[in-house]
Amino acid sequence: MLQALTTWQEAESHAHRLSLELSAAVAQLDRPKAERMARELQDARNYSAEMLRTTLELLASPEGK
Repeated sequence: MLQALTTWQEAESHAHRLSLELSAAVAQLDRPKAERMARELQDARNYSAEMLRTTLELLASPEGK
C-alpha cells in the first residue's frame, strides 16, 4: 500500500510539472509544444487517477486496515 501511495504522489508531482510546462508553452505561443504537453498532461492525470484509485482500494481492503 505504501508503494501505491508513493507512486500516486510521484504521478501527481509529474502532472504538476507538465502543467507548468504547458503554461509556459502557451505563454510562448508554442502551439506544437502546447499540444504535446496537453496530451502528456492528460495521460499523466489519468495515470494519477488510477494510482489514487488503487491506493484507496488497498486502504479499503482487509489487508490495508
